[in-house]
Amino acid sequence: MVRRFTAIVVGMLALCASWASGQVITGTIEGRVKDPQGAMLPGVTITAVNTATSTKFVGVTTSEGLYRLPFLPSGLYNISAELSGFRTETRQGIDVRVNDSVVVDFDLAVAAVAETIIVTGGSSAVQLTRSELKRTYDEAALKEIPLATSDAVGRNVYGVATKAPGVTTPGGRFGRAFLGSGGGDVVANGTTARSTNYELDGISNIDPEDNDYRTPVSVEGVREFEVLTANYNAEFGRAGGAQVRAISKSGTNLFHGSAFEYFYDNQRFQSAATEVQARRCTADQIAGLATAPAGGCFGEFRTNLFGGTAGGPAVRNRLFYFAMFENNIRRGTNSSTATVPLPSERTVNTGSARGDQIVREWLSLYPVPNREVINPRRYQNNVPFAYDTPNTFGRTDYNW
Repeated sequence: MVRRFTAIVVGMLALCASWASGQVITGTIEGRVKDPQGAMLPGVTITAVNTATSTKFVGVTTSEGLYRLPFLPSGLYNISAELSGFRTETRQGIDVRVNDSVVVDFDLAVAAVAETIIVTGGSSAVQLTRSELKRTYDEAALKEIPLATSDAVGRNVYGVATKAPGVTTPGGRFGRAFLGSGGGDVVANGTTARSTNYELDGISNIDPEDNDYRTPVSVEGVREFEVLTANYNAEFGRAGGAQVRAISKSGTNLFHGSAFEYFYDNQRFQSAATEVQARRCTADQIAGLATAPAGGCFGEFRTNLFGGTAGGPAVRNRLFYFAMFENNIRRGTNSSTATVPLPSERTVNTGSARGDQIVREWLSLYPVPNREVINPRRYQNNVPFAYDTPNTFGRTDYNW
């Protein structure tokens, strides 16, 4: 059987992992082969070919006519069954997903000469061999799911987990304040925020300090995403709640690339103001030196999330690469308030010149109150902020 070695680079962190039975980041194809009379056929050669990378996985049916091809990277496969004296049958476009077992059965007809039958599709749409409750998102589904771009992690794929059936976010008496610090935003079937396990390509992505995910993963770099909420196998550990698992994209024999940008500016896209809705204000209105509108003033906020991806063959049918870069640039202002000394309290008389100088220097650090209507000591202003959160991801795959 041809096996694959995967090297993953997330930012400056390099992680290497070979296929292992405890890291379920692959799928399985299994089934049985019969002759025209319904008898099981042993010794049939089963070949699965990944249509994207031309990787071959080969197996042989047992004496009971059964076969099983494990450890298949997710993707589309062409599967053929071949035995001397029988027509070779090929099933095309079999979709294999992570942690799924696809059942593909063959009924081979007798052939006097070499013949091949090609069938498009043919796998069962119902999961027949596993009983876990889960929701799987492929690339097409991930592109259609709305994700926030305003926070520090950008379009983080782990945010998709909150949209799976049976999953909610912490809140009320089961929120983080009640349960103590730590945990993420995924609560599955009544468990706690600390009960969720996060993985990236089968590798733990848990921050032990608060039991949340350690590294955010951009949706642009994810090929498949799944959320298991109940009845999953013992191979999944670390938590009794949800298993949140992301599988990164990899290169193929075809070059693929993309570029994207998401831009928002609340000064430009704000809807028309009303008497109860905040609106853009002048600097004097923000500082309280001029009358503010009835709906108040909103702070400035602008986010520019941009990046690109590229993947393809370094050596055709052998070595593949995939790389992604994303940056989330956020600029704006946050409303800030403070209690400051009154003008009448700024008269200094300590009895010594040096003491007076020290106190005056200290008082000069405090601004003058500008919201006396609310509180005689109140100072209010919009403080500017600037955040950049670059995110890089790279992966290489080699077919032995």
